[in-house]
Amino acid sequence: VTILVIGPWMMNMLVDFTNNLFMQINTLVK
Repeated sequence: VTILVIGPWMMNMLVDFTNNLFMQINTLVK
């Protein structure tokens, strides 16, 4: 049960992290 809950949660955290990273890179490039 824990794996089923942590799986999607980790994916959401990873997506948010990558989105923030791309936004920072875009601002640095511009």
